[in-house]
Amino acid sequence: MKIYLIGMPGSGKSTLGNLLALELGYEYVDTDGLIEHSQGMTIEHIFSHHGENYFRQCEHEALQSTVGLKNTVISTGGGTPCFYNNMEIINANGISVYLEVSTPTLCDRLFSEHSHRPMLKGKSKEELYRFVEEKRKEREWFYKKAHYTVRGDDITVKNILTEIKDRLLM
Repeated sequence: MKIYLIGMPGSGKSTLGNLLALELGYEYVDTDGLIEHSQGMTIEHIFSHHGENYFRQCEHEALQSTVGLKNTVISTGGGTPCFYNNMEIINANGISVYLEVSTPTLCDRLFSEHSHRPMLKGKSKEELYRFVEEKRKEREWFYKKAHYTVRGDDITVKNILTEIKDRLLM
């Protein structure tokens, strides 16, 4: 079985993905890590030197490379489900879990690290809020295609892990 975690940047995909993989005895893969490894450069460098379209193609290829994996938790980039036929690939090849987090919570989590995220770099708190809210609205349609949705605002990492495990292992 493969579990794909989807959601906005700052929703906890990487943190939860690692912990869930440990809990289940699965491997863990982060598609951003796959991209950085295959391209030999950071996501920030890819965006600044090659642009978003090139990055989205790399992202699609990284996602396709996960299809043959077994017993793996895969954290995807926030935009991954929204391009090409990526959401269909995710749903056809594993269980998808949307980590749904409110805009204020996302902004609280992202503001301290926004200088390291290409699409958020240089934004004030107000600009970050508007940007995150706009992206959430654009992406929600794709995210809602997930097999499961888990609210991630007010509960602990342990509670989210328990909820995900309970839903997947019923």
